[in-house]
Amino acid sequence: MKVDVKLLAHFSSQASALQSNAAHAVVAAGTETIRGTMWITLILLTVCFFTSQATRISCQMVIEDCLKTDPAFWTRCYEDQIVNCRLPRGPPRPDFKHGRVNSSQKAELDIMNKYTVRVPSSALQKSRANTAEQEVLLVATLINSTLFKQTPRPSKGRAVFPQQLDRPQGEVLEENVLFVKAGLRPVKNLSEPIELRFRHNTTAINGICVFWEEPVAPNETGSWSRDGCETSKERKEIICHCSHLSFFAVLVNPNIEVDEGNEENLSYITYIISSLLVLLTFITVFICVGLYFRYCRRFQPVPVS
Repeated sequence: MKVDVKLLAHFSSQASALQSNAAHAVVAAGTETIRGTMWITLILLTVCFFTSQATRISCQMVIEDCLKTDPAFWTRCYEDQIVNCRLPRGPPRPDFKHGRVNSSQKAELDIMNKYTVRVPSSALQKSRANTAEQEVLLVATLINSTLFKQTPRPSKGRAVFPQQLDRPQGEVLEENVLFVKAGLRPVKNLSEPIELRFRHNTTAINGICVFWEEPVAPNETGSWSRDGCETSKERKEIICHCSHLSFFAVLVNPNIEVDEGNEENLSYITYIISSLLVLLTFITVFICVGLYFRYCRRFQPVPVS
């Protein structure tokens, strides 16, 4: 039986062509499947991103939301939510700092050219969720002091506890409370304290550094405390060194607070009064000496001859 070589070659070429077409079809189908999978994954990621953005509360609304949710412990709510809030669009607020910093270096933030926050690297590293984390979130912002309602001193006839008597009293300097938060873990008992500088236009003689202490029971309110904070003063700055992160303020005595403009006027008045007192002293001495010589000579004893 004779086999046609040309016919075999033809069938062989046809089979190869079919095999090649099938392979191309499989590759094309696989490519389309991969493309479709990629598009589906991208769509799902986009939907998840926008969903998470929509569910995250705006940073500007955190205080309002916490006050509605838990009025007694709103500061605790604020500390938890401010690290996961959604930053508003547009230019950043001058009184709100929210960004990641290198935990191996000392961080410094300036707020409105009036408040300076310096956080040592040891505090930043202590705030990390894990040791492999190189950067941590650092938040610093100003909050109106009217939101911090202090428990009043106990009236007469009520039981008085030692911690109630030790509560610092006074008004918050310029009604601003400085909030500082780093990382996700609580930061306290620092061997190297953080430094806070409060610049002001007043001579706050009795200014002391304090932080806000949460209430013990829901039916109470919090109070200011000096624990863990030391105060030093310069002419236009009050410097706080604290061993923890919290809500910080400077309490001043309103009766002795003198603004910069009146301070200069009072200095002039003091000089004038002092000069007048010196002048009156000289006049008094001159009059006394004159009276002495005038009247004392009249009554001098006459010598007996």
